[in-house]
Amino acid sequence: MPCTEGLCITVDGKVGIGTENPSQKLEVKGSILVSGTGDVCNGSGKCLNSIYQTNVMVGNDPTCPSGQTIIAKMNGTTWYDAAYSGSYAKVICGKALTSDGGTLLVNESHTSVQCVAAGGTTVDDGLGNSFCKMTPINNSCPSEWRPYLLWSTTVQSVAGRVWDGQWWCYCSPDGAHTWSNHGREYCTISVFFNGDAPSCTNSYSSCSTYDCSASGESGVATNSVTEIGCY
Repeated sequence: MPCTEGLCITVDGKVGIGTENPSQKLEVKGSILVSGTGDVCNGSGKCLNSIYQTNVMVGNDPTCPSGQTIIAKMNGTTWYDAAYSGSYAKVICGKALTSDGGTLLVNESHTSVQCVAAGGTTVDDGLGNSFCKMTPINNSCPSEWRPYLLWSTTVQSVAGRVWDGQWWCYCSPDGAHTWSNHGREYCTISVFFNGDAPSCTNSYSSCSTYDCSASGESGVATNSVTEIGCY
């Protein structure tokens, strides 16, 4: 077995660093440092960066965001493991792999693997909370999934309209939004008996209207959801 300065290669092609008898294709006795944007992955694409997506929380006995767990605690200048029972001012939080090889999403109802299996993509809200970006079914999350806040993408609806017996009265949301934590744009049209022009109320956008005669009917136009955040 040739060994050169701590690097050993066996006759069957196994590599050992710090060990002369590696049991795997690569075995390292000691620590491994991956610098820059590098990662360590297996053949199925599972990487260390997805096993532990870490961030540091500071405060008096700080806690981790939803869906993450404490990996290490700091007291003074010393780091301890998660079992440390003393006071601490800093913690490292991370998302450990679940039994299916994924990571827990916010509120721990589903995993990233289940998200992909449902046709979605795991995304982050910028606050350390992971959830699933999915294609909606009837403008909502698929069965057994729940909407995460208002995360969505919408497209402008066809104008909603109300028939007053003589004319159509129109009311349509003015605009839509790209992927963001934003509610569906909608507007409501009401036609009064007193012959006044129709009025529109709205949320998140203005409405466009056309004149029509009095009716007393009402209708709602709501934008369609093309992407939705679920957990």
